[in-house]
Amino acid sequence: MKPNGSKGDGGLTDLIGGRRVYKDDPRICICGDLDELSSVIGLAIVVCDDDDLRSNLQLIQKDLLKVGSQIVTAEADKQATEIENALIPRLEQQLDSIRQSASLPTGFILPGGCELNARLHHARAVCRRAERSVVSLNRNTDSNKAIITYLNRLGGFLYYAALLANHHAGIKENIAVFVEAKKQSKPAV
Repeated sequence: MKPNGSKGDGGLTDLIGGRRVYKDDPRICICGDLDELSSVIGLAIVVCDDDDLRSNLQLIQKDLLKVGSQIVTAEADKQATEIENALIPRLEQQLDSIRQSASLPTGFILPGGCELNARLHHARAVCRRAERSVVSLNRNTDSNKAIITYLNRLGGFLYYAALLANHHAGIKENIAVFVEAKKQSKPAV
């Protein structure tokens, strides 16, 4: 008996519909980013004691499976419509709700404080990478633009959720202060 997954030993995998592509195909790489994002969100869920946030994060993990299947499906009209008509509006509503609860400090916020904050910022960073990957794919193919919108909203949601986590933990945000370099009148030697 061959081990599970031995079809991919040659560096190829299947898209939904049976088309074989190399594992470094941009669509497969995006699915890897989305899988990593879901895993990092799972790490945040483990330490989350807010029932509403935990529930929202679990819904987002399910959304990411739908987004990934839309990326690797040639005929993805049903998933595209669901992303535009259901997933984005729900995420925007969650984002608006959490944005009202978390105050936005001015300056560049350094991840950290409580553990949930750090894990949500990690998820946000992975989300932004996935978003960049989809933007790149979208420039070269006729990919669904709704995925970019969804991931952009998700990055915002994760950012505000991280702020809220520190707020609930009673921890003040660590703000980076940048010192502007003074303009020199003479060129440096």
